[in-house]
Amino acid sequence: MIPFIPYPAAITIRVPYSAEVWVQEQKLDQTGEERSFITPMLKPNQTYPYHVRAIWFEDGKIVSADQRVEVHSGDRASVTFMESNPPASPESREQSKILTPEADQGKNPSAARIEVHVPKEAQVWIEGKKMTSTGDVRRFVTPVLIPGQEYTYDIRARWKENGREVGRDRQIMIRAGEQQKVVLGTSPGASSNR
Repeated sequence: MIPFIPYPAAITIRVPYSAEVWVQEQKLDQTGEERSFITPMLKPNQTYPYHVRAIWFEDGKIVSADQRVEVHSGDRASVTFMESNPPASPESREQSKILTPEADQGKNPSAARIEVHVPKEAQVWIEGKKMTSTGDVRRFVTPVLIPGQEYTYDIRARWKENGREVGRDRQIMIRAGEQQKVVLGTSPGASSNR
């Protein structure tokens, strides 16, 4: 008689790109639209239930979904969680980082706020997109961010000072619910915090 050898099972989890995923209450540290989970060694001829949970933001709301998958020693199983309006391309996922003027968004605790201080005539770009607001203090709100994750934003400002072009660039790290002040330049006569 040949003894039965235990093998692990593999679970492939397909989720929205920015989702957080847990298997049996263990958070996976992987990112992307496909995640993998390998079980410990499983005894042959037994069924093992695994609980999979995914959480993501969709249309400004938190979506939480759970599925139960049963596996056996050596199995390959898959679980799929889908957005109702998935992004069309990797480029559209990057669009979710684009900020809007603070006045355009309500108070959302899962968003972050960035206040940029520049000379009044400065042009400001965030993540490569030219912002349209004006004045020496520009306030922006991020889209909804996943709590606990850190996001990077590149901010660039350009203006003329004494006939020559001046530019400042800054990269900031921010989390959901945070507020950050970024001083890239000041108007003549204003005090500087640089």
